[in-house]
Amino acid sequence: MSAGQLAGLRVVPPRRFSDSRGFFTELYNEFHPDTPEELLQSVGQVNISYSKKGVIRGMHFQTDPPQGKLLKVIHGKVQFVELDIRPWSSTFGQACKIIISSQENDTLWVPFGFANGFQALEDSTLAYVCTGAYNPETEKGISPFSPQILPLWEEILDENGQNLRILSQKDQNSPNFDQILPFLHKNITNLEQK
Repeated sequence: MSAGQLAGLRVVPPRRFSDSRGFFTELYNEFHPDTPEELLQSVGQVNISYSKKGVIRGMHFQTDPPQGKLLKVIHGKVQFVELDIRPWSSTFGQACKIIISSQENDTLWVPFGFANGFQALEDSTLAYVCTGAYNPETEKGISPFSPQILPLWEEILDENGQNLRILSQKDQNSPNFDQILPFLHKNITNLEQK
């Protein structure tokens, strides 16, 4: 499944200006016509993260404040995995993968209502522009190895030929999608109705 098949997800082509010295690109511009409406309402936080090859982060979301993310691969190559957690959506419970590299220079818009995760296909640095500030009290996670997500991850082998999947303890302990369904039906649905 591609980004366009899950309503709201969007790969935004770059506005890149290059010459013999290098390039300039915008991560966020409130005046650009492709800027998601949710970002115009509230840019709450801007983050930078670095992940070694084989790292999987996710699947994360938060409910208060609801948080959308504009994601940019500054260096490296990343496979994003997005899971639709909107109970009212026709694609609820479906996931897709989107591979973006720093060479392509695309950004990915992930609106509220998706659990977001990614896998570093090589050592990678990402920038995030987030609506709403991070709130550890309402952050939730879904296991990246839930049945509908597990097949999407790439097989990355280490020097010994072993599958390289590096996760935090928190992500390893996250519940499967099926286990968090009651929470999603109660909390995500309520947010849509506000």
